[in-house]
Amino acid sequence: IGSLILGPRNGAALGFLFGLTSLVNNTVNPTATSFVFSPFYSVGDIHGNFWSLLIAFGPRILLGYISGLLYTVFKKAKKNTFIVESLIAIGMTLLHTLMVMGLIWLFFGQVYASVTGLAVSTVIITVITSNGILEMIVAGIIIPTMMRVLRPVLDKLEFGK
Repeated sequence: IGSLILGPRNGAALGFLFGLTSLVNNTVNPTATSFVFSPFYSVGDIHGNFWSLLIAFGPRILLGYISGLLYTVFKKAKKNTFIVESLIAIGMTLLHTLMVMGLIWLFFGQVYASVTGLAVSTVIITVITSNGILEMIVAGIIIPTMMRVLRPVLDKLEFGK
């Protein structure tokens, strides 16, 4: 929602803030797999590193930028904004899930598997098919619904013009 309202550049900045929140949360309130989001957390011999920062920040910044850019382009077409917003929400949610899980697999695959006690492919497929699909459905409904409520208020305030 923030990226759709704020545009690509500010959407990327918002993504950075979400990445920072993830980094801080996984550092001060860690779980067994927090090392993939924080270089400052370790589990026994397993440590986060530079790639943890890429996973925490990269997908969120890209998500903010790309979704803001897509919305800027498609809202000029003056088509059904509910459908456009829904498709952007679904697509960006899928892209975010694929980026995060892909980066975890690429940089921490075997380590992540040893911590979770599951094969990496099992974890990734489970996340994508369960959480990912549910998140896409929810985002595809909630984002355009919230935008429908917010748009008249933002237009009245001439926000973003």
